[in-house]
Amino acid sequence: MFAMEKMWRSTGNQKYFNYIKRYVDQQVDDKGNIPDFSPTSLDNFLPGYAIIFMYEQTHLEKYKIAAKIIRDGFVKFPRNSDGGFWHGDWLNTNVG
Repeated sequence: MFAMEKMWRSTGNQKYFNYIKRYVDQQVDDKGNIPDFSPTSLDNFLPGYAIIFMYEQTHLEKYKIAAKIIRDGFVKFPRNSDGGFWHGDWLNTNVG
């Protein structure tokens, strides 16, 4: 999504913006929920960047709500002794 944003900004071509929007809208429902989001791995937080980008561009409340969900996921995310985030919290998942 970083690359698509850079392409959109440098070319102004709407297809790059639409690509990001389509991706975000696959993650975020109309009420701002992110049904598949689970704060168990830093990889799961990656859509947050694109969600914030969409909010900055559109100011739609659903993106603001979704961004807060992502942000709140960091509150209890496990950290190492230096305060950095662990990559994941697989001990607290049902993955076998």
